[in-house]
Amino acid sequence: MFERNPFAFTVNGSLWTIRYELAMYVLLALVSWLGGRRFRALYALWAMALAAIWLLAMRLDWPDVPAGAPVWFKDLWSMRQLTSLGVYFFIGSAFARADVKSHWWMAVLGASALLAARSSADAMVIQLGLWVGVSCMVFFLGFWGRNATRGQPHEDLSYGVYIYAFPIQQAVTEISLSRGWSLSVCMALSLALTLVLAAASWFWVEKPALAFTRNWLRKKRRRSAMSGAISP
Repeated sequence: MFERNPFAFTVNGSLWTIRYELAMYVLLALVSWLGGRRFRALYALWAMALAAIWLLAMRLDWPDVPAGAPVWFKDLWSMRQLTSLGVYFFIGSAFARADVKSHWWMAVLGASALLAARSSADAMVIQLGLWVGVSCMVFFLGFWGRNATRGQPHEDLSYGVYIYAFPIQQAVTEISLSRGWSLSVCMALSLALTLVLAAASWFWVEKPALAFTRNWLRKKRRRSAMSGAISP
């Protein structure tokens, strides 16, 4: 499928990160259970631990998967990808747990780190720059955008864009190549279709599911409070 496309034989190249995302949520639950609710620094310590594992693996040339692992495991998991992506995840978790506020220094630090990564040929310096730079810039820009739209309705199409963008781009690219459409037409059509499906996903699936979950948790807390008040 899509054999004529520049990125051929791939339907949805974005979904490979989902397994790592799920693994991080499992690890996050474990960290919370181990004391993350009481010790906020634990999330930052996990980010540093994962970074140290990645750096050691690079320095000592550790195998990316355990020796003797089955083929399916090798196809699905990579220690370097797990630890590298995990650092971003736990930096974000540490920011959230510590209730860090967006500030101009994040933009300065993030831009400086990205510039250092861009200017270096050392893989470790590049990775450190990306961890710091991407985390700070995403946090800064995300909150800057939220502050700029304060008081306006907030809808979140990000997950739908993440899920649907790649297959739509692949399909539209194949059609564009066969019909001789320009790159600008291909990009505009891909963007429009992606936003339509992302909006449908948000309004018909994600937003109702989140509302249901919030209502369920609210009712559960209310029942717990009532039972606590009634008990002698």
